[in-house]
Amino acid sequence: MISAAKWNISVFNDMDHDSLFRYFDRHKRPYNPNSRPDYSAQRNIGAGLMSFSDIDVEETVMDGVHGEWILRKKACVKGRTIHGVVLFLHGGSFVRGSRSTDRAFCRELALNSGYDVYSTDYALAPEHPFRQGLDDCFNVYRRLCETLPNGSSCIVLCGESAGATMALAVANYAKRECVALPKGIILISPCVQFERSLPSHTQNLGTDCMLTNFMEEVLAEYFQTKDPDLLKDPLASPLNGDFTGFPPVYITASDCEVLRDDAVVLHEKMVVQGVDCTLDMAHGLMHVYPVMTALDESKAAIRRICGFMERI
Repeated sequence: MISAAKWNISVFNDMDHDSLFRYFDRHKRPYNPNSRPDYSAQRNIGAGLMSFSDIDVEETVMDGVHGEWILRKKACVKGRTIHGVVLFLHGGSFVRGSRSTDRAFCRELALNSGYDVYSTDYALAPEHPFRQGLDDCFNVYRRLCETLPNGSSCIVLCGESAGATMALAVANYAKRECVALPKGIILISPCVQFERSLPSHTQNLGTDCMLTNFMEEVLAEYFQTKDPDLLKDPLASPLNGDFTGFPPVYITASDCEVLRDDAVVLHEKMVVQGVDCTLDMAHGLMHVYPVMTALDESKAAIRRICGFMERI
């Protein structure tokens, strides 16, 4: 797992994909429960805020959870753009990251999709184990449903890595609580279950430049249990949800990353259950490559994601 320092994007602006891949691969470290990371310090390393001249960033709080609107300059009143709002959930193995971690990616969505983007914080482990962070994300989603003029019909849920897991879990949560589902869901390298190791979790350890024994870390720091009943819950392992009636879903991952099979099995189940689900499987690219916005491969992925958003 790469520490929060990886998100100092300015260091990477002049790197191509292969150079960046090698950089991450040199710096990844397996999780060691006997020498646990200082998560607070790692979050502080990644706390620098990126600023851009072509967007407005408006800090706000929803239900006690901090977040930020990312709006095109001279955009309409927030939440009232042509298409709607993207609720974005950052990654970081449920222990790292913040609302500003993926600001560059959220900017690209706001500039190229016609949507406003709302990027939210959520409670992080180990201080706040499951399901406090998920409750935060769901409460923000529900508040947007209540306050936006068109409610859930103008909201797209989007997340990367742990944030993608959260986004799918929020949709499962909404279905359980009889809250309207969003207009669409975008999942960038999700992990969809924590009950067992899928083949790519071991097969791709040598080709994933970021993830190592991530599941051990998540079980120890986020879930803080191996209780099989808890891990089967669709709010914990969102693959176990019933996707009947779900909106269109776009999943993207890479064939060389540890989480390849999570994307594959999720796509297969959604198709069987009648969901309009697209699987965009890249070849040889790094985990969550679409959020590395300086890369040509990311720019192409963002065009495909925005095309999905336009279609729905």
